[in-house]
Amino acid sequence: MALLSSLGGIGYVGIPGVATTILGTSVSAPGGLNGTLGATTPASIAGTTLTTTGAVAIGTAALAARNLTVLGRGAFVAPANDSQVMIYSDGVTNQISSTYNSTGAFLPLSFRTADVERLSIAVSGAATFSSTLSATQLTSTSSSASLPGFAVSAGNGLVNSGTNILGFATNSAVGMTLDASGNLKIASLAGTGTRTVVVSADGTLSAP
Repeated sequence: MALLSSLGGIGYVGIPGVATTILGTSVSAPGGLNGTLGATTPASIAGTTLTTTGAVAIGTAALAARNLTVLGRGAFVAPANDSQVMIYSDGVTNQISSTYNSTGAFLPLSFRTADVERLSIAVSGAATFSSTLSATQLTSTSSSASLPGFAVSAGNGLVNSGTNILGFATNSAVGMTLDASGNLKIASLAGTGTRTVVVSADGTLSAP
């Protein structure tokens, strides 16, 4: 059975005649999983609760419909060093962090589906989509010039301006569009007066 202790860990009490085995754990500071490797019926594992439904809560009460609830930061550590991925919430943003303590290194983050890497984020922040993808790799349906789907800065970027029409927005306004026929429409062309011209696929200029 599991007990909640004031130290913030899992507390286990052996049931007479029943061997309670916890394999692969090690002695840790308060708040972690406490117990000698391969030990049976450890006296206590300070800090965590195990509910009757099998849900585990570390440092806090179990949340409804959650198999694992952790207060603070949870780390998945590499076997060879302390390179790790941490998952946590600081109350402002939810974080997935690639980091290390002392013997590891900052490593890229990889996102996989069907056991194939689809997206990799380098330590520098550069994101690479897998070349194995055959469908559209990144999609945005935003038609707002003030909030472009693919922006280089606020109000500047690419916009969905209609069916098979790509819009180019600057200063929160679409100034140019490219349609499926290859026609490039430039609105409010700079110069004397204000006019809109269409550049056809063969380079001919005309009024819209």
